[in-house]
Amino acid sequence: MIAKLEKEAYCDKELAESKEKKGDKTAEIEMTSTRIERAPATTAQLKEGWPRCRRAREARQDPGQHGQAARGAEDDLRG
Repeated sequence: MIAKLEKEAYCDKELAESKEKKGDKTAEIEMTSTRIERAPATTAQLKEGWPRCRRAREARQDPGQHGQAARGAEDDLRG
């Protein structure tokens, strides 16, 4: 009888731990899925902004060579 109760208590403990781990893993999966869903939008934003950043960097390195177009690139980044 005692052995049966001990076995039952052990099973209850293991079941509770398993449910907790499952909950943790489920939350982790949801968080990762959200990041994966957002990735294409983030990538598109980065690709769109890259040319402006490059022009602004070039303008800072040699403003005389790039003239008005370089100043326009810096204005793009500000506004």
